[in-house]
Amino acid sequence: MKRIVLALLILGVLFVISCGNDPRNDACYDAALAKSMEDSVCVATCDGVCACNGVTYCNECEAMKAGFEVYPGDTIPCSQK
Repeated sequence: MKRIVLALLILGVLFVISCGNDPRNDACYDAALAKSMEDSVCVATCDGVCACNGVTYCNECEAMKAGFEVYPGDTIPCSQK
């Protein structure tokens, strides 16, 4: 189970890195939110949520760790909006 969680976490990090965009350039990026979530451990569920920057993250926790809010009602992947 720990290996699966670690593998998902690594894949998520690689996906974010591969985008090549600096999130701080995004209008809805919140550095304080990202800082407050630094030590948070997110669950391994990956249902997909659409963050304010139009990017789908596995869950709200992952989006917030990246510094992006998930607005109420945006708890579906961006592709389904």
